[in-house]
Amino acid sequence: MRRISKLKISFLGRSLIFMLCFLPKGFSQGQDSGEYVNQGWEQLGKRNFEKVYELTDKCIAEFKKDADKISHSLRDFPPQEKEDVYKVMNDVATCYFIKGEALMREGKIEEAVEAFNTIIEKYPYAQAWDPRGWFWSLKEKAEITLKKLKTGIIEEEEEEKEKVVITKIVLADPGKEFPVNYENYGKFSGLGTKDYKYLIENPEGLSSACGEGVYPNTTSFRYDPEFIKVKKRLFKLDHWKILNSRDLSLAFYKWNICGEPWGVKQFYLADLLERSGLIKQAIKAYYAVVVHFPQAYGKTYWGTPWYIGRAAITRIKYLLKRHPELGLELKSSYIKVINGFDHDVSNDIFIVNPGRFVKKRIMDFFNFKKKRCLGKVKKEIGSKVKLA
Repeated sequence: MRRISKLKISFLGRSLIFMLCFLPKGFSQGQDSGEYVNQGWEQLGKRNFEKVYELTDKCIAEFKKDADKISHSLRDFPPQEKEDVYKVMNDVATCYFIKGEALMREGKIEEAVEAFNTIIEKYPYAQAWDPRGWFWSLKEKAEITLKKLKTGIIEEEEEEKEKVVITKIVLADPGKEFPVNYENYGKFSGLGTKDYKYLIENPEGLSSACGEGVYPNTTSFRYDPEFIKVKKRLFKLDHWKILNSRDLSLAFYKWNICGEPWGVKQFYLADLLERSGLIKQAIKAYYAVVVHFPQAYGKTYWGTPWYIGRAAITRIKYLLKRHPELGLELKSSYIKVINGFDHDVSNDIFIVNPGRFVKKRIMDFFNFKKKRCLGKVKKEIGSKVKLA
């Protein structure tokens, strides 16, 4: 038996080496365009400008050709739920924007103007992702920045004069399960339909599995020693103002007791957990939004609906991709909003399936990505092309 096991292991090892050495030309093990964007924003925040240029230039050199083809095929912004098809274009344009921001902060104004103009001229329908759950127009933001450059007003983020308090959340009760198996504590019905529901049958067991900051556990934080220390201060605080502070611990406890609807509250508790580096608890919290509050919505700055459940699914997938050590993937999870293109939320119909977490297979950890076929040019008029 030992000999057979060794032979199997040897065969698997050689097979993997063979696959890595002789990959087809249509496949790539290179870095995903989105990774360049994530790392670019991170280095920009650290003011590590040389690294910013290195990352953004690599992304542009590697993906610009495909991005240009996609951009030429568009005459308007991509429809909702189709943004992933145009991801490469969005990422390349975002890299130009990040590069422009870095150049501007270094005082290299002419080069910054060139980067922003490239976005306006070549990628007018490119969008960047806001972690709160929506896309914003890169062209629009680039135009605003150019106006500031022309007037000589360049805004830099400044620290507040008063001492900045920096804390992270320390959980007294992180829960007993990750991921939580909701079928052990209740019943799903109407999966993939407008009649979706999750009925909790064992609230105590589910609360114990979830831990602090994850619905339906609404009491554990009250016994947390850190909460007991600060609870007298919480009632004087504005939960929206403290949300973006660096005092994540205080913000976490304030959001646990604030009066926002539970869907909104749960999403921002998850956001605070994520920013504190508590990734497993953050994923549980985001998933609680999808399971319990799939119809929750907020409002963007422009007064348009922001569907919180869909944003939560996006955050979960992002975190699982950034943390392959968890070895998990969220499968078949979606929230479709019929009539979601208008501003009237009263006529919205939600088609919901929270999906499930599955363990990744060995081959899932390899980035074998086949290049997308964009089709042949069927007809060309001016600078626009129509794909077959």
